[in-house]
Amino acid sequence: MMRREHIEPAGLRDTVSLLARHWTDKPLHFVRNFDNAVYRISEEPVPLYLRVTHEHHRSRVQIESELQLVRHVAASGIAVGLPVESRHGQLIHTARVNDEQYWACVFTEASGRPFEETRPADEKRFFLEAGRTMALLHRALSAFDRPEGFVRFGWTEDRW
Repeated sequence: MMRREHIEPAGLRDTVSLLARHWTDKPLHFVRNFDNAVYRISEEPVPLYLRVTHEHHRSRVQIESELQLVRHVAASGIAVGLPVESRHGQLIHTARVNDEQYWACVFTEASGRPFEETRPADEKRFFLEAGRTMALLHRALSAFDRPEGFVRFGWTEDRW
């Protein structure tokens, strides 16, 4: 049985295509849908990912805050998927469909591969490196000076 996150949301494809045009004319490939619908855009030299978020999941201010945080983490030397400006120089575009609002962002592909795909021979080393990376991330986030208007849920508020 196919899991829900692997099924493209019915009726969203036209909205996704409309939003994607702000960044590209290339075809989109559905990746997953959970809290966001994610589509791969085949770009060179780095694949890009379009993320479409319904207004009930995040507000525009929350998304803007998230993008600020991701840029800070990248500036701290941690490899992350970076937000990509659209052809119009914007990081977020909006579509309103049937009285519902959707936000779109595009990110570069983060380097690396999922653990399940690599199954390192030396799992101890893998987890030591993962711990080091988490420490770097913690240090970067601790040094983040939240700008005025920054809105992001705390880790204790995340339902997952």
